[in-house]
Amino acid sequence: MNWMTKEYVSGVKRGTFSVRVACALLFCVLAIDASQLLAQADAKATSPAAAKGAAAAPDTRARVTVATVNGQPIYQDEVDNTLAQMLRGQKYDRSMLPTLRAGMLAQVIDQRIMSDYITREKLGATPAEIEAEIQKVRDELRKKNITLEQRLAETGQTLQKVQSDISTEMAVKKYITANATQEKVAEYFAKNAKQFDGSRVHVRHILFRPTRNGSPQEMKQIVALAGAVKKEIESGNLTFVEAARKYSEGPSRQAGGSLGAITRDGPLQEEFKAAAFKLEPDAISEPVMTNSGIHLILVTGIDKGAKSLADVRDQIAPAFAKSLLEELLETERAAANVTYNERFPHFKPGTRELAGAN
Repeated sequence: MNWMTKEYVSGVKRGTFSVRVACALLFCVLAIDASQLLAQADAKATSPAAAKGAAAAPDTRARVTVATVNGQPIYQDEVDNTLAQMLRGQKYDRSMLPTLRAGMLAQVIDQRIMSDYITREKLGATPAEIEAEIQKVRDELRKKNITLEQRLAETGQTLQKVQSDISTEMAVKKYITANATQEKVAEYFAKNAKQFDGSRVHVRHILFRPTRNGSPQEMKQIVALAGAVKKEIESGNLTFVEAARKYSEGPSRQAGGSLGAITRDGPLQEEFKAAAFKLEPDAISEPVMTNSGIHLILVTGIDKGAKSLADVRDQIAPAFAKSLLEELLETERAAANVTYNERFPHFKPGTRELAGAN
């Protein structure tokens, strides 16, 4: 989430179908985004200047088309300049750059797809509405003795981009408000009750660790190994416990990968918990990537929680809003005509498999 989004939503209460939730659309619905990939990358030190230089596009190639959405171009400088802002001050492994660029391109494509939807459905904010929100931001920054122009200069953004972001955020808020009916919320809770009702899930896992470098090629090989181990278990050649003792590189190896019972709000990494709580008993996950490595997760049992929808209504709101937006974006992606420049890193359509020059 960029600084403008943070400033813009700072006064909005959590737990409502608000701009805070709406802003999450373009940054949370991707299966992989650049910030997640940064977290997974090796912590080799790269200076901020080098990061900017690695991601920013020189003027000579600023207008190279790297993809099109419904016939409209996405330029290399759009992708690389946005990535440069995200990488500012970060440490990352340079071998991750192709994947980072592909992730950022996917995000820009989704933004463009949503922009087309907003225009088609006439959900955009009026100039007066946008200016009112800009004034709120100016007022908040003034309390910190900062002008909007100073903040724009610090972050390398333009007022036009901020106005566009605010218009999109307000449009998404309108969409959520129109679709967040009590019936849909209740249906969502019923389908996802164990995520919110205090349930405990009993899990085992097999952890495959990358080397310190964790290059994209190595991660791809580890995912393939995890998939092969899963097939070996499902074919009956090994039990999950036996496979954990044979393959796992985690401390629970000798216990057959047992982690006991976990809760949705517990201390484990979010990617791990999200995957575990989607599984039914005796089901094995697809390979799950966290900062620790690649996991296969087995759910052995569920202790059902007792909380009702009324107990968790505020808690469920952001997740429900995100699900609405994911459904919308999935539909719009399927209808969009997206093409790629094979000279630029991108994910193969419908996958997270890296393609293009890298």
